[in-house]
Amino acid sequence: MDHDTKRRVTAADVAKLAGVSRSAVSRAFTQGAYLAPDKRKLIEKAAQELGYRPNALAAGLQGRRSNLVAIFVGEMANEYDKEVAAKLIAGLNSAGKWPIVIGGSGQSAR
Repeated sequence: MDHDTKRRVTAADVAKLAGVSRSAVSRAFTQGAYLAPDKRKLIEKAAQELGYRPNALAAGLQGRRSNLVAIFVGEMANEYDKEVAAKLIAGLNSAGKWPIVIGGSGQSAR
C-alpha cells in the first residue's frame, strides 16, 4: 500500500490543488474571515475533491474555540445507554461539535 493513501489531507494539499496560499485555505474555513468569492469557490471545490476537513485541534491552538466535547460513557451496560450516547453524539455532530468519546470500566470508570 502506498504511504500517501493513509495520510490525512492537509490545508497545504488543498492550497496546492486550488493554486492559492495556505492562509487563503485557512480563511476559507474561518467563519467571518474575508476571502474573495471566486477564491473561496476554488478552495471549496479542491477541498471537496480531496476530502479535506479542517482540523478542530489545530483551530483550537489558534485561540478559537475547538468545539471539542468530551463524553465519558463508562461501561454502557445496556442498550438504552448506547442509544442515548449515539443520539448525543449525533446531536453534537449536527451542531458542529466534535465529540470525543471516552470509555472505561471497573475502577477506571469510578
